[in-house]
Amino acid sequence: MVIKQYTGNRRQYLPLLLEADPSEEMINRYLDQGFFLVAEENVAVAGVACVVPVENMFQGLGGWELKNISVAEPFQRRGVGSALIAASQENIPRWAAFWVGTADGSAAALAFYQRNGFGVSHVVKDFFTKNYPEPIYDAGILCRDMVYLCKINSRP
Repeated sequence: MVIKQYTGNRRQYLPLLLEADPSEEMINRYLDQGFFLVAEENVAVAGVACVVPVENMFQGLGGWELKNISVAEPFQRRGVGSALIAASQENIPRWAAFWVGTADGSAAALAFYQRNGFGVSHVVKDFFTKNYPEPIYDAGILCRDMVYLCKINSRP
């Protein structure tokens, strides 16, 4: 697998991005910011990640936020998501805070991020009910709150 920073038209990856964030309107808010990574295996797109700088994520602490990470179905559970997180860290400054937000109802996503070294930081109440026009369900659970996780990029 090869992961590289992509500088072309990010919108071509919209179908894959929508797998992780079902709102094109929300994706459009961040898609052209920060940097964009594409993971490929045998010329097939295995996954993507969009990482943007943030100024005041929590209590004045900024850093970088993993706004979207999505792995194509045939490549799931093969380490692609973890590799995209590691590659993202290579592209942000050492000692920077690295943030990710996920739905309160997404136990699998919370576990994935925690396996990748993130710890729960704070919760934004009613984020999904206030910012998305349609209710979002994950494994039959209504997503209401955004759970933010953070880790400090202490890579060598």
